[in-house]
Amino acid sequence: MARSSAIAASTTNGIHLICNHNLDALTGLEALMEGQVYCTITSPPYKDEDGFSMDLMERLATQLFRVHARDTLLFFNFGHMAGSKLRPFGCAELLALHGFRLVDTVIWIKGHFTPVQGQRSLNNLYEFVFIFAKGNPQLDRMAISIPYADPSNAHRYGKPARCPGNVWYLPHDTIQSRDQRLHPHAFPVALPTQCLKLAGLKPDSLVLDPFSGSGTTAVATLLMRNRLQFMGFERDPERYQMANLRIAALLEWLGSKTQEGAKR
Repeated sequence: MARSSAIAASTTNGIHLICNHNLDALTGLEALMEGQVYCTITSPPYKDEDGFSMDLMERLATQLFRVHARDTLLFFNFGHMAGSKLRPFGCAELLALHGFRLVDTVIWIKGHFTPVQGQRSLNNLYEFVFIFAKGNPQLDRMAISIPYADPSNAHRYGKPARCPGNVWYLPHDTIQSRDQRLHPHAFPVALPTQCLKLAGLKPDSLVLDPFSGSGTTAVATLLMRNRLQFMGFERDPERYQMANLRIAALLEWLGSKTQEGAKR
């Protein structure tokens, strides 16, 4: 039987509704209403041993387009496959064929890698984040701005900072052993945070992660200053429980900050 957790949390950033469901992605998506989602940030299974199939990707693309509202963004993180280098692009093409428009392809520099053995390929230093749109939404580019390398450019262009472009340097937190990994393919909180800022969402917008894993997108949603809602699906019961514990710990910390602010 599927399990769910729904938490209405009051924090310094407002009231958040965090819903995490122990369901597979397609079952969860089929239960959503048309046009309900205002931003999706997800990393689907891209290895065969994790459940990847083109049939899954096609059904996923159909459902994502259905549940997305008009003028919204989808951030689709996809890793490299040593034996199938074209797989990320094939999945991106499926999303385009089902109605999404490719806005840009971000190269995410991870800051760590597993050395490749042999002389037939290079070390893999990055992953893709495909940015898709349904309709024609605007990007809040300056929300993720970075300073100019040459300070004189700030005067020249009349702005103190610039859009960082489509190469993002967002390293993982350093760990000392595999036991510290929350998920074998987890992305850092900085990645969904960057996506949420770029999306420029209004309060109460629903953020979706149909492969929520260890709950990283939920954590990023909670930490945003504009009040947002989150819904996630995770079929693995252990990862589902791990995500709920992680969310609960963050909510406890945010709640303590809210109480501290009220006393001042």
